[in-house]
This record gives sequence, structure tokens and C-alpha cells, in this order.
Amino acid sequence: EGNIAYVQYDHQTALDNFSLCVTRRPADPRAWLNLSQLYFVIKDYENAIPALQKAVNFGGPPRLLYLLGVSHIHLGLKQKGGEYLRKHQKLGRDPEELQRGQQILRGLFTGQDKK
Repeated sequence: EGNIAYVQYDHQTALDNFSLCVTRRPADPRAWLNLSQLYFVIKDYENAIPALQKAVNFGGPPRLLYLLGVSHIHLGLKQKGGEYLRKHQKLGRDPEELQRGQQILRGLFTGQDKK
């Protein structure tokens, strides 16, 4: 039900379902993956970060490191965000994400980063 709500842009229903899922199955990596990505999509970066970290700890895909980096940057935590983006560059496989990560890293060091 949460996944259906997510693809229908019913983010509140998806959030309710994904939150319930992690409460009932706290060791399920898919539950944390779904919740963390939803938080990111709705730009709730403060909640996205701990959920993303949990998903990463359960062995989530390298893409989550990218989302962690961008989430930190959106909260003004540029150094921490840069660390996650560098980790993602070492592990990530999606060329588009790698390119965006490189742009963000360059911006961090030239002062031209965009939120």
C-alpha cells in the first residue's frame, strides 16, 4: 500500500505506511530504504538522514550515500555532505549521480554550491 501511494504522489499515506513498516520490522532493510527515499523526495532532510543511515547500515545501495551527502548539504552541513559524496564516488555506479556528486563537490570548494 505504501509503494502504491508513493507512485501516486500520496506522500502522507506512503509516509504513514512506511513508518508503520519500520516500526513493525525494524531490521528490514527494504523498509528503511523506502522510508529514507520518501523523506528525501519530500525534502524532509532532518528525518531523511537518520533513515538513510539506517538503510546504509543494513547494506543499502551506494545511491544512499549520494542521498546522504545531498541531504547534509541541504541542511548546511557541507563538510559532512562532501564526505558522503566522496564515499559515493568510490562506490556508486550511476553515471548521472556521479556527475552530479562531482558538481556538488566542486561547488563546495569553489563556493558555488547550490541548494
